[in-house]
Amino acid sequence: MPRSGYYGVNNFLNMSVIFEIINILFWFVVILIPLVVIHEFGHLIMARLNGVKVIEFGVGIPPRVAYKKWKGIIWSLNWVLLGGFAKIYGDHDALDEAKEQSKINPKLAKEKYIEDRLQELVYNKELQFFLEDNQLAYDKEWREFDDSKYLSSDAQDFDKKIQGEYAKKQKTLETLAAWEYENKLESGDAFFNKNIVQKTLILLGGILFNLATAITIFIIFFGFVGSPLSFVSFESRAETEKAYDVSYQSDEVQVATINTTGAAYAAGLRPQDYLLSISGQNINELESFDEFKDLIDSSRGESVPIVYVDKESGEEVTADLNLSEEGDTSVFGVRNTDIGYPATLKSKSLVSAVGESFSQTWFVLKENFKALGRIVMVPFTQDNEALEQVGGPVLVGSIGNEIFELQGAKGILNAMAFISVSLAAFNLLPLPALDGGRIVIVFINAILGKRNKKLEASVITATMLFLLAAGVLIAFKDIQTLR
Repeated sequence: MPRSGYYGVNNFLNMSVIFEIINILFWFVVILIPLVVIHEFGHLIMARLNGVKVIEFGVGIPPRVAYKKWKGIIWSLNWVLLGGFAKIYGDHDALDEAKEQSKINPKLAKEKYIEDRLQELVYNKELQFFLEDNQLAYDKEWREFDDSKYLSSDAQDFDKKIQGEYAKKQKTLETLAAWEYENKLESGDAFFNKNIVQKTLILLGGILFNLATAITIFIIFFGFVGSPLSFVSFESRAETEKAYDVSYQSDEVQVATINTTGAAYAAGLRPQDYLLSISGQNINELESFDEFKDLIDSSRGESVPIVYVDKESGEEVTADLNLSEEGDTSVFGVRNTDIGYPATLKSKSLVSAVGESFSQTWFVLKENFKALGRIVMVPFTQDNEALEQVGGPVLVGSIGNEIFELQGAKGILNAMAFISVSLAAFNLLPLPALDGGRIVIVFINAILGKRNKKLEASVITATMLFLLAAGVLIAFKDIQTLR
């Protein structure tokens, strides 16, 4: 009996872990994936506006689940929902590689391009679209050829008849690839043939769309539906009411966050509880945080009654607030920004809403750069607190429920706005695998008048591996935090 009970507990814990993983994945897909897709869509739009062809726009990472070619672009849904991509013509593909090689040895460049292009058709599943672009039907024979993996094998497993037929098809593809090389190397459709301004705009497209997304969400909040719950402090109440139409959620004062070593926490007060009175003084009658501090100071060295409403039960609780001990426990445990009136804010006009949205986006962007700056300086400053504030996709997924429970759909949308700005800030970093680093490379190449494709590819690959390793470490940290 005890053993079966043990297994029952074990099964319950396993189910809890499974539900937690499902919850994290759900909010990861809801919050992060749309923002990554928007980022990639920004690259697509800027590429098309600058006359560059986009081969494919995908949600998720291949292999494909479904696809459709429309307006000359392959629109695909892929199995691994960890982001998205915009495959831009002439940007780190066979044609891009051939462009550089053609300056050194045109003949060798052409041969290498044909070989690389055929491999692209196989591994990127593009044979159907390549044939259609060249007015050839992707019929049963071509499908069989595609499925046979002939181009990626030694062809020794095929009988002579089949091998002969497939060799002809390969020759057809080589002829088409040679024609493509000769006609597309100087094409205006290719990314590498654009000037420095056009390349920069294309690379900035994702960042601009992430910022535009945040601004749009803030405009919706401030201009139309009102912000998610904000805290209006004692001091800012009059000023806030001048600038906004304020809808208070309660007439009582709420505590946003609280120091766990303070006297209030020891008395049972928790974040989101409503504070009614201390030592008989109605907190709602106070007009400033200084008055609140004076009330606490007047009770220093004593144990006084505190009355609050528990957010979980909704019941009024009376407890002893012990301010008689020395050290942290003698401190109440809230700052001026941690206590106030929960309210929804709406700008008094659409013009002011737009201004507020730009201002809010700029503020969040600056705060992100400050945080990133602190992280970069950690090896020199030993600022461990900066590292503790770093969170990855796992953390984002884990707090989705908490945000939704507190603020509903508004809270999720607000979180998306903040994370969208964070993605923009992160991608502006001058690391070769990120948009900011790619822009730096474009400018260096423009100054030097040439490219070192091999070095460029090596640096980008190394940076991607570094970011992947960092992502794994952050995910591990997030998991440790959740345990």
